[in-house]
Amino acid sequence: MRGKTLKILALACLVGMLSQQSQSFAVTLSGSLEAMFEGRKNRYHYGSLVYGGHRYGGNEMPFSLYSRYTLENLPHGASGVVYFRYRDDFGYNGYPDESGQVDVFLGYLEIPRIADRLSLILGRQFIHKAGTIFLADAVQGDFELMDSLALNFFYGKPRDLETFSEWYNQDENIDEKIWGISAKFSLPLSISGELGYMERDLDFPDEHEELLHLSWQKPVTFPIDSLLYQELVYNNTKGGFDDIVFGSDLFLTQKLGLKLEGTYYDAGLWEREAYTTDMFTLNTMDDLIFGLFSASSLWQSKLGVNYAFDPSFSMYTDFAYQTYETFPGERTKGYSFEPGLRKTFGERNEHALSLGMFYLKSYGGEALGPRAEYSLKLTQRLEWENWFNMVHYDKTTNQSDQAFNFRTMVSYLLFRDCKLQGFFEANSNDFYHDDIRGGLMAFYNFDTAF
Repeated sequence: MRGKTLKILALACLVGMLSQQSQSFAVTLSGSLEAMFEGRKNRYHYGSLVYGGHRYGGNEMPFSLYSRYTLENLPHGASGVVYFRYRDDFGYNGYPDESGQVDVFLGYLEIPRIADRLSLILGRQFIHKAGTIFLADAVQGDFELMDSLALNFFYGKPRDLETFSEWYNQDENIDEKIWGISAKFSLPLSISGELGYMERDLDFPDEHEELLHLSWQKPVTFPIDSLLYQELVYNNTKGGFDDIVFGSDLFLTQKLGLKLEGTYYDAGLWEREAYTTDMFTLNTMDDLIFGLFSASSLWQSKLGVNYAFDPSFSMYTDFAYQTYETFPGERTKGYSFEPGLRKTFGERNEHALSLGMFYLKSYGGEALGPRAEYSLKLTQRLEWENWFNMVHYDKTTNQSDQAFNFRTMVSYLLFRDCKLQGFFEANSNDFYHDDIRGGLMAFYNFDTAF
């Protein structure tokens, strides 16, 4: 069983704590459940032909269940977390049969004071290091040396999403190990950060990496409360930087906000991270489209401006500039521009309307399109939301097309902490000739003490 040793260790710690004599305590159990049933009817392009259904079974009827449970106020201040996603596609009868697979499982035990100045987290958990997020069976700990300095250490085996192993016809995840140690520090002038070392060993592809990382941030009060931050990731194995980030979140006035960020990253990171981290590595400041066209390294700068004319009306603009290598030694430029407006109406802001557009020009071509969002709170229990996106693109490969997405959703609050949502969605793009979806979602949160 994957991660068996760490799971047994976490269970042993929990049993040991509960068996100790201690003062009476009230354990708190909280959780959330999200269920979705969806029907889909689609036709997709294959060359110049159009086929019904992009899966072997034709139309789809997937059912998904997301669940998270948290147990708190255990002895010694410990807490436990369990999360899983269950998926079953009733409309899929092709090969291989995926019915009943558990796509994602996460579970760990967090002990804030297992010993004097020592805290531990045991089990399948997320580890945020060197600009990357790993889902791993791991042990992670913090040892407090003094008020302004603590050591963090971890060792584990990253776990990808289960669908990855199917692509390569593997029953088990690719064997990989990560470990590292870092110092978390607080300096004068309200500067806080982390300096550390990490190693990765990956069997497929055969790869060994040694990474040094430094990150810090500092709040500033001029002109108004703002934040400066920086992150560096140095790859000692290849002798160069994988990631450099420097940015600021500034509030020039009570109404005007400004975000500036400069980024450099090695394009090879996208390929390496795809093996273990999948969607968890997404960074909103990194432009995935520009990254696809880079054969080497990429410099990116981004400017974001938000201005609130009044509490009900605001304007935003995001502008990004990239320079990257389409081929080694051949450098080109790219731009993206996203302006928009947001307005609320009604005595209690029952209506909310957001209008914007998107423009992209890069090595791969140009894209332009509008986007809109509208929501209406009909009653205290009933809400209605709509999204619409459309884009026209011209590729350098002489391909031109339009794509659009429309989604409408009605939400109803059955009772406190329980909500139902019904939705309808229509899509069309260069892959799906048409894609119609509809379904029902249910959300429930609970919190109880015993």
